[in-house]
Amino acid sequence: MEKVTARVFRYDPSTDDAHRYESYEVPYEKGMRVLGVLMYIQENVDTSLAFRYSCRRKRCGSCGVLVNGKPRLACMEEAKAEMVIEPLPNLPIVRDLVVETNEYEERIESIRPYLVRKKQPEREPEKLLPGNFTAVRPLNPCIECFSCTSVCPVNGLKWEGFSGPATLIQLARRMLDPRDDMDRIPDARKAGLEHCVSCYACVNACPLEIGILEE
Repeated sequence: MEKVTARVFRYDPSTDDAHRYESYEVPYEKGMRVLGVLMYIQENVDTSLAFRYSCRRKRCGSCGVLVNGKPRLACMEEAKAEMVIEPLPNLPIVRDLVVETNEYEERIESIRPYLVRKKQPEREPEKLLPGNFTAVRPLNPCIECFSCTSVCPVNGLKWEGFSGPATLIQLARRMLDPRDDMDRIPDARKAGLEHCVSCYACVNACPLEIGILEE
């Protein structure tokens, strides 16, 4: 593969009546990722292309996009000879591949995603045993990339009664943490836990392969 042909979603809500796709040919380099393709386009072909990234090592969650119809982290997904690159679905578009996540970050904040302690530990440093965190450990890798939320069919209905899988993951992290003393059931009901349809779309979309419905 000597080159990559990428059809990239383009749309600026402030000036465009509708979205469009523009095709770019990019020289391929061994080990090239989707993010590398986008950076080449921006630096050498079209400086107006908007996309988001930060850490480039699967930690910040900001570079989530659709690659050939599937949610992927651009920094980790290997470039293919032909690709269609689009923004994550069901999220407001800021411009091109950049989506707005403030609403979903506020949903997470509403369930108080932090430890609540009714009393201080009996000793400092607190004695913590690895076995006490077996249940919560599989959820801790979540980087809040919102890939799961973007493909959730219930969230796609824009219904305020369901906060989406990203919120429920953070809620579960607190519920399963043995140090947390708060009753999280009211927050779970408020977030619409009972409205999850268990379709596994969130599990299949997660770039960290978190078993959201199994944990």
